[in-house]
Amino acid sequence: NATTRQQEMAMRAALGASPARLVRQLMIESLLLAGLGGILGLGLAFWATRLIASAKGLNIARLSESGIDGSVVGFTLLVTMLTGLIFGLAPAWWASRVNLTDKLKEGSRSDGGRVPHRLRSALVVAEVTMAVAVLVGAGLLVSMLSRLRAVPLGFTPDNVLTMQISLPGSKYGQKQRIDFFNQLLERFRAVPGVVDAAAVEQPPTTINPWNTEIMLEEVDAATNTTRSSAEAHAVTPRYFQTMGIPLVQGQDFATPYRVDQPLELIVSETFAHRYWPNESAVGKSFRAGPNNPFGTIVGVVRDVRTLNSQQSPSPAFYFPYGYIGMPGLVVMVRTSAQPENFATPLRAEVRQLDGEQPVYNIRTMNEIVATATAQQRFQAVLSSLFAVVALLLVAIGIYSVVAYMVKQRRREIGVRMAVGASTRNILRMVILQGMRNVLLGLVLGLVASLTLTRLIGSSVFGLTTVATDVRIYVVVALILVGVALIACYLPAWRATKIDPSLALRSE
Repeated sequence: NATTRQQEMAMRAALGASPARLVRQLMIESLLLAGLGGILGLGLAFWATRLIASAKGLNIARLSESGIDGSVVGFTLLVTMLTGLIFGLAPAWWASRVNLTDKLKEGSRSDGGRVPHRLRSALVVAEVTMAVAVLVGAGLLVSMLSRLRAVPLGFTPDNVLTMQISLPGSKYGQKQRIDFFNQLLERFRAVPGVVDAAAVEQPPTTINPWNTEIMLEEVDAATNTTRSSAEAHAVTPRYFQTMGIPLVQGQDFATPYRVDQPLELIVSETFAHRYWPNESAVGKSFRAGPNNPFGTIVGVVRDVRTLNSQQSPSPAFYFPYGYIGMPGLVVMVRTSAQPENFATPLRAEVRQLDGEQPVYNIRTMNEIVATATAQQRFQAVLSSLFAVVALLLVAIGIYSVVAYMVKQRRREIGVRMAVGASTRNILRMVILQGMRNVLLGLVLGLVASLTLTRLIGSSVFGLTTVATDVRIYVVVALILVGVALIACYLPAWRATKIDPSLALRSE
């Protein structure tokens, strides 16, 4: 805007305005524009935060507490003022340094000079480069989320209701706790519509499972050294049937654990393949740490994945709940209908056993799975919104620069049309000139995105896999080129409507 008004600035200077006054006028205009943009941005941010906070299914901790407070408003105003100063000072200074004689002679034929033209081109290239990076980032996050959802869970979450029960130590000893949960599960299985019921210390997809050291009998017993670590899960009988976890080898825990019987263990496929890659794990023995007895593996089950990352399944083993008799368990109930409808009758069964025993966190297993992937989904949605905003800004920037170029070259376009240039020739000339900067920014953005993903790929699990997906970069390039072509076509079409006689007469 400042460069297009150099003739106006020259006229003001000729009438006695000092350079400082010219700079001050342009700076005030720049700050007003920045202030209006900041106010509109705050309004949009206020609306967006309320919309995101009220969205269902995100399950982000304390998301509902987010909002626009005084610190956000203050920071926004500070950034707005700095933006107005930084991006208004240079053009204002440039416009104030006018040569009165030259500018008044040039009239409307001035194109603003080579430096402003190069600066505008550089800004378009930088804008496109950053937009490509944002678009690629959004594409990578969406691809990672899609792959995460495609990963087999290892269990069937549908029609499963979960509830947490924690027995007070002052009222229940170890034997009483074991008896309570055994009786409760029998009562739950007798409720009409309940297919099966079991309990576990933590539900599947838990972010921080219980890990313990493993000692193999034939390798580590003599030296009393630990081999590795594995996830440990205390479960009741029928847990695998209730959760739909397939049994690959061997058998399930047949009955509740008794202190006078040998300790039986069930391991995951990853556990079995890691320690006995070329033979069956059934019948092998190991113990968890140096102070526990050795247990015998009686079965191998399918791996259950943790959904907070795309990492390979960790080795895991399951031991009978009765071996420890911990006070708190998560009860899993598989139903034949909507699991939410069983919350009331199941609560009633708990009250019949103990009228003072509370039940916590009644949720479906599908809700737990959704919570486990909530962070990734939120990041994908947020980055997609940023990508849309980046595309919009790129489109506005390209359109503005090309429209400005058409305005500055109005006489040239009129001359070309007067000597026989067709509408197609004018369209091609304007679009090619506008797309030149876009293609340069696209190449730089793709190179920068590839380089950045290679550098941080090792620190973000799963990024290396999707970063090599050529489809993401092709889609980003096609979207950006399509938006840029539309942004260039509109002013190019307007250029074809220039009347050559009027364009030449105006000079």
